[in-house]
Amino acid sequence: MTQALKMTIDMPAYEAARRLLLAYLDEIRIQAPLALDADPARSAEAVHDLRVALRRSLTVLDSYAPWLNAESTRAARKGYRKLLKPLGELRDLDVLAEQAGECRTESAVSSSDLISLLGQERDKKRSRLPELLDGRDFQDWLSQRGRDLSAAQAALNMALPAITGRGKVQMHRLQECLPVMLYSAAANLTVYHSILRSPAGFPETIRLSQAEEREVSEVSDVVLHRLRIFSKQFRYLLEMHQTTLGPSARQMIQEFKRYQDLLGNWHDAVQAVAYLSRRQNLIGKDSCAFWQEHWQQSRSALQSEFLSLWPELTAAWFHQRISASLDYAANSSDGTCACARSGL
Repeated sequence: MTQALKMTIDMPAYEAARRLLLAYLDEIRIQAPLALDADPARSAEAVHDLRVALRRSLTVLDSYAPWLNAESTRAARKGYRKLLKPLGELRDLDVLAEQAGECRTESAVSSSDLISLLGQERDKKRSRLPELLDGRDFQDWLSQRGRDLSAAQAALNMALPAITGRGKVQMHRLQECLPVMLYSAAANLTVYHSILRSPAGFPETIRLSQAEEREVSEVSDVVLHRLRIFSKQFRYLLEMHQTTLGPSARQMIQEFKRYQDLLGNWHDAVQAVAYLSRRQNLIGKDSCAFWQEHWQQSRSALQSEFLSLWPELTAAWFHQRISASLDYAANSSDGTCACARSGL
């Protein structure tokens, strides 16, 4: 579903950010009560959509940060992140339970212990949702955030001076700021080519000692995890401006999602392996061994597939598509941006 926002290319960046944040706040208001649904499947879907709205809000704050008053956004970031952590823990359990259920037929005995434990832990986490999403603190936060974004002076409170005391005119319109956002977001991805160029995950031109190889191996999951986050932020940035950026941006979103989905599925497997290592004494040796092998194989396969495709995402790949999208924005009379709601 896409909710259209009227955002012209010559609009001040701080006003564009305000409108995006207000739209995502409306989505948070919609999804929060749905996450309390008694049906686990409907609740899980709403938790997912709620987390997306929160993450998109943070992407707005991060992407627009150079043109926003830092004081006005600091508290906002804290509010979004405070909600994300417990929702993320529940979402991880939802994903694990879904995947374990899909594999139930492979080993009914091995599945039963894990599925039972996941069910207990999900129920415990879900029992805390009313306090988190229907409590006084949350309702007060929603109300205050709405006032902060809807007040007559809201946009100006977020703004930096368009001109400094020394007469320097600073970038402040979307037509100047959006290119910076897009190329910076792409650079946050392409910089990873310096360490992720070969199927093994390291530059073939670099020779590592055994100690260095162990160290790099230990941080490889962290590196890919961070790349996954930057990938998600890049897609969010495209989606929230896709109508202004035109068909090239929409095509880029479709193409890029293939790579991002691989990283997302890889992350799920990493989370599963970590979960098993913490719970192996609770699900039995045989069951733990079955699932460790299952998710380790999945993790390795997904990582190898991503690294084999990763060389395709060159700086030229991004720059060509971003340039075409910005040309469309500069030459189009349609000034509507889109605040897109879609899955991770």
